Amino acid sequence: AVVSTQSTGDPRLHKESSGPAIQYSRDYKMKYENFRANLPQPSSNTAKCEVRVSRSDILANSFDSIMSKTSSDLIKRLWVVFDGEPGLDYGGVAREWFYSLSKEMFNPYYGLWEYSAIDNYTIQINPNSGMCNPEH
Repeated sequence: AVVSTQSTGDPRLHKESSGPAIQYSRDYKMKYENFRANLPQPSSNTAKCEVRVSRSDILANSFDSIMSKTSSDLIKRLWVVFDGEPGLDYGGVAREWFYSLSKEMFNPYYGLWEYSAIDNYTIQINPNSGMCNPEH
C-alpha cells in the first residue's frame, strides 16, 4: 500500500496496512496530548522571558541569565537580546542563540567532550574531563 508522505498521522494506522496497529503508538499519542494539555500556560501572550547575552561570552552569559530566572519566568515566551544589537526577536534571534550556544556548549576544547574515534563530526563524553576541570 502507498502511504502519502504528507500525512500527519501514524502510517501504521493506515487502513490498508497489514495487521493491527501497535498498541504503544496510541498510548504514546494519548500520553503526549495529555502532557501538552496539562502544561502550565503563561498568564498572557505578551509575557516574555528575556535573556541578554554577549556574543563573546555566550555560554557564561546564558547560564547566568537563565539561572537567575524563576520557574514562572521560564514558561514565558523566550526573548533573546544580543548586547549592542538592537532588534526584535520573532524567532530568528532565538534560533541563532540556540545554535551559537549549543556550538559553544559542546566545544571539545573545554574538555567535557571529545571527538569520537570514528570521525571528527561526532563527539562523546570525555572520560578524562575531571582532569581538565575539577567541576566536571
